[in-house]
Amino acid sequence: MLRRRGAKITFSLILIGIIMISGISGFISRGNGDADSNSNMVNNRNSASLDQREKEGMIPADGGSFRIAPSRFIADSNLPILAREAAYGYDDGAIHLKKGDSFAAEIEVPKEGEYTLSFDYFILAEGLQSTEYSIQVNGKSPALEANRFVLPPLWKSNTDTFPKDRYGNEVMPTQVRADEWQTIEFADPNRMNPEPIKIKLNKGKNIIKFTLMNGELLNGSITVAAPAALPSYAQYAAQHIDKTEAKSAMIVKEAEKPDFKNDTTINPLPSRNLGVSPYATNLLLLNTLGGKTWDISGQTVYYDIHVEQDGLYQIGVKYKQEDKPNSRVFRTFTINGHIPFEEAKHYPFEYSTSWNTEVLQGAEGPYLFYLSKGTHRIGIMADASPYYDVMQLLQQSIKQTNDLTLEIRKLVGNDVDQNREWEITEHFPTIQGDLIDIAKALSQEYEKVVMLNGGVDSSKGLTAMKMAVGSLEKLAAEPNQIPRKLNELNGGAGSVTQNLSNAITDFEMQPLTVDQLYISNKGASYPEHKASWINSVYEGTKQFFHTFRSPKRQDNDDGITLNVWMNRPRNYMELLQRMVDEQFTPKTGIKVNFSTLPNEQRLTLAASSGIAPDLALGISNNIPFDLGFRGAALDLKQFGDFGQVIEPFSPGALLPLIVNDEVYGVPETQDFYVLFYRKDILDSLNIPVPDTWDDVIEIMPELQRYGMNFYSPIAGATGMKPFMATAPFIYQAGGDIFGKDAFETGIDSKESLKGIELMTNLFKLYGLQMQVPVFYEHFRSGKMPLGVSNFATYIQMQVAAPELKGSWKIAPAPGITRNGVTERWEPGSAQVSMIFKSTKHPDEAWQFLKWWISTETQVHFANQLQTLYGKEYLWNTANNEAFSQLYWPEEDKQVVLEQWKWLKEVPKSPSAYLIERELSNIWTKVVFDGENIRSAVEDAVNEIDKETARKMEEFGYMKQGKVVAPYRIATIEDVESWVRGRDGN
Repeated sequence: MLRRRGAKITFSLILIGIIMISGISGFISRGNGDADSNSNMVNNRNSASLDQREKEGMIPADGGSFRIAPSRFIADSNLPILAREAAYGYDDGAIHLKKGDSFAAEIEVPKEGEYTLSFDYFILAEGLQSTEYSIQVNGKSPALEANRFVLPPLWKSNTDTFPKDRYGNEVMPTQVRADEWQTIEFADPNRMNPEPIKIKLNKGKNIIKFTLMNGELLNGSITVAAPAALPSYAQYAAQHIDKTEAKSAMIVKEAEKPDFKNDTTINPLPSRNLGVSPYATNLLLLNTLGGKTWDISGQTVYYDIHVEQDGLYQIGVKYKQEDKPNSRVFRTFTINGHIPFEEAKHYPFEYSTSWNTEVLQGAEGPYLFYLSKGTHRIGIMADASPYYDVMQLLQQSIKQTNDLTLEIRKLVGNDVDQNREWEITEHFPTIQGDLIDIAKALSQEYEKVVMLNGGVDSSKGLTAMKMAVGSLEKLAAEPNQIPRKLNELNGGAGSVTQNLSNAITDFEMQPLTVDQLYISNKGASYPEHKASWINSVYEGTKQFFHTFRSPKRQDNDDGITLNVWMNRPRNYMELLQRMVDEQFTPKTGIKVNFSTLPNEQRLTLAASSGIAPDLALGISNNIPFDLGFRGAALDLKQFGDFGQVIEPFSPGALLPLIVNDEVYGVPETQDFYVLFYRKDILDSLNIPVPDTWDDVIEIMPELQRYGMNFYSPIAGATGMKPFMATAPFIYQAGGDIFGKDAFETGIDSKESLKGIELMTNLFKLYGLQMQVPVFYEHFRSGKMPLGVSNFATYIQMQVAAPELKGSWKIAPAPGITRNGVTERWEPGSAQVSMIFKSTKHPDEAWQFLKWWISTETQVHFANQLQTLYGKEYLWNTANNEAFSQLYWPEEDKQVVLEQWKWLKEVPKSPSAYLIERELSNIWTKVVFDGENIRSAVEDAVNEIDKETARKMEEFGYMKQGKVVAPYRIATIEDVESWVRGRDGN
């Protein structure tokens, strides 16, 4: 049953001579305040001939639009039509769609041609979950974007005032989805293409089908229209020549408090500049908006402005643009969902390190916008679409360069002999001309971009383009040297592809910091934005003396307070502190104070000196073992609900935290080791994605024939090879690191030897590269189109390799097939949390820890992290239930969850460090020195046995060579039994 959200939706229509479907604002605007105009704009924006067109069922040949109400939809599952009351005030009625539901609309046009498409929707899904449609026209996808077309939600703050932290500083309020109907035009979801996507319709009847791929929503009417051009400002002004100018109007809107926004990462920022409003000497106020949080094309903020009288008004913006040196940035302005005239698109804001008031204007003076009495919604959208042509060319040039590099690599293979002479033009007779053509095309577009940037040619993007052109011309001058200079063409630092990629990234960025928005009469005086020197001196003196005062807390110290040290960046800590103050403390009465932990070694010193905190969060997984082994960590297994609490976690992640059935910590975040592969390269070479190590061995000759290779984490360790690189081979082969307990090793078992043999043969016999300091760079350049790597590489590829978007994927790590099952054991433990044994409040500390690692809290923290700081702030929670609900690409999330079924960490013991070192030595002796595997293993076992006896004697587990106290090695089965409650604790 649908919840009544109480949203009152009113709309207005701006007539500009012809009917246009703009949709660029992505929402339906509110009304103009008149009683007769408060009905839904969706129902009023068409001309008086709408009823006639509906009877005819077709778009007129001379243009216009055709609207299809839900009552005329053809639904696959007979979805009921919801009336206005159940459809949140939507007059046309609506259908309720869940994932997998679909419907179709039939439309007839008098002639074949291209048309625009827009539709009304109301998102019902909560959180950051994306809502996506697939669209088909006459059984076919009309464009690539139609396969998964994302419908942006509308967001707002849950309060009109900024909440304050315990010291009185303003903090970001929680962002919630707005309960409003929206209209979206079928267009590039990233708003890089300035034009809407056209759909081709045949003469006569056509079927447009929509399928909801993800999310939940109400779908309203659909509008199909003949493309219409925006009027120029001169035409717009002529249409309103009979309107009077507003008198004595000055509406000031604080930019940091937009009424709505379409992206949660557009955030208010604090400024201590005296010219910014509001201002406080001794507090941090969130008094500006944007900067680098408002730099992605399509990000839009909306302000509801109420005017008291009909008239023509100016729009002014108080701004600063210092985040993109020597560059213009662009914004597109909408009023009530429409761009009023052509010049309101791609409006430039110049580079400025100081605050300026920009009145929107052209060569003839300020633009005047007609606003009728009432409320209007002004939208301001970050707009990179002026760079659309150059970015298209840059992407095309990168592809050409990548393809050329691959073809050359196919020819030269592994031959990197610097003395060999190549007659490359014999094999690629057009290579010189191809490189020159790419350089010429880039040079021509370079000149256009310089003009677009106001004649300034020193921006980062333009400089990168110039460097790429220079490299291309240099390589073209000596084409036979290219095989020896492939790094200059692709992949290396300063290469052509890297410079072109840097240019794309720079052109995409459109940062702008805004303090205030003004709606005023023509010629109005705007608030002063520069402080006098007297005020500057006075405020500087006050700030100086304020530094001698300690921040005063706004709360009291009554009740229990837990002290928590957190080994994470300050913004993570501040977010968690706010969540605790808003959710945990009011519910439990337990206060929590957080402090940053810059160095984990302080924990050991604090424990030994008696000043340890109650808990530590975000620490390495070896710390609880080290402290627990010395009696400083609390055994969490003593709590009766421990098994229930750890149920959502991978059992193998807890193994390093267990000593003799005592558990000294719980996983907080979790890494993953998966297979990264370049889909573009594998497809070009017709190489399948390997599923097992046998598959990897099978494709190695083909890879190496083209000068490529496969990456193993062993190659990434320049010194000692850690367990995370070596242990997976032993586990996948059915072996173990330990024997029946911690007093003996299991690396000499039959199964372990088989795993060690594979681990060494991959390098010794099959040619895996032995040293690869940075896999990301080799993967990006195509030298290593496949490899096993982790979360860090995933983030790098998501954020720092825009030129490879859509060209790479992940899959479960290769494994060894045993008894019909491919075992893919890989490590994955990242950061953990623990409670100190010295705490005076163990029950309260456990209560907080349970709250922190719970599914609900982890999902909320992850969503808020991305909401505040951007989609690149992925939170890799160790709670599998929470991870399954996070805003990750769904395909990638399923791969990670599948890999986590095979997560297995190496348990800790006093001598485990030596086993790790000896495994590394075995690899070195076999691969580099050619030593026999069994001989190397026997030598290692002897060393391990001696060190184990010494360490066990030191810690009281052995005496004179005899075991006097047991030391069990925990297994995954043990952890699973605790979850099932069979342990009896």
